[in-house]
Amino acid sequence: MDLESLKTFITFAQTGSFTRTAALRFKTQSAISMQMKKLQGEVGQPLYRQHGRQLKLTPTGLRLLSHAQNIVQLHDAALLELQHCQPDVVRLGCPADYAETILPLVVSILSQHTKLQFKLCCLPSYQLLAMLDDGQLDLAVVTRKPASHEGHLLLRDYGVWVAKQTLQQQIGQRDPSWSWPLALFEDDCQFHQSSIAILNKAQQRFHLVATSSQASALFGLARQGLAVTVLARSSVPDDLAILDCPQLEALPSIDIVLQPGSANLSWLDTSLVNHLQAAFDDRTICP
Repeated sequence: MDLESLKTFITFAQTGSFTRTAALRFKTQSAISMQMKKLQGEVGQPLYRQHGRQLKLTPTGLRLLSHAQNIVQLHDAALLELQHCQPDVVRLGCPADYAETILPLVVSILSQHTKLQFKLCCLPSYQLLAMLDDGQLDLAVVTRKPASHEGHLLLRDYGVWVAKQTLQQQIGQRDPSWSWPLALFEDDCQFHQSSIAILNKAQQRFHLVATSSQASALFGLARQGLAVTVLARSSVPDDLAILDCPQLEALPSIDIVLQPGSANLSWLDTSLVNHLQAAFDDRTICP
């Protein structure tokens, strides 16, 4: 018994007429008659009888009516629930070096307030900002450009020198022949140019081992003791050490923000933004 035939049968039970049923169901009278005959064939017993000018349901027809009403109600309720529980798909960008620290808290807070499904994109901040402008992303966690006030501030962080702990001894020895082996993000990263400028000012020898837009590549080189990298303090993995470098000037601070794109995100209201920022208040990083 298909759903459309059951809906037709319920209408027929209410009208007692093929003609009126056809009008209400926007079908021809012959189509209604065929549906009723098909139902009777499936049940194997008469569902209605002629009673004067009207057709009346038999006891079997009355039992089928009860089942049909339950089936249609269950179908409609399930459809309504499923249609309303479909999550909004949000295209969320985040630099790879924030993916293990900043991103989980953002996703957690946003998911508590509304049904969302996230499609994640991990790229450098400058690429994420371009994708926001082009409408390819809805939201992005990014490092705010210097002197910019765009985005919702999540965290004010600062740069640190990061390496395997064994490199700390070499730095501490202050051997003039020692050269800092650097593995840095690409030159669009604020820490790239500032770290080189700081080493030059302190007259420290250095050489670039590698540059990459992928945090995992820099982490891998640092873990093997092959390089020193520069990260935001909140992005430092637990198995790497923050180096003590008193001979060097401090690396710059950065603002990590949640930047909306051009799409209208009605669910991202002031209350949700305030809640998100409050969640990061407890994680403010101080040098």
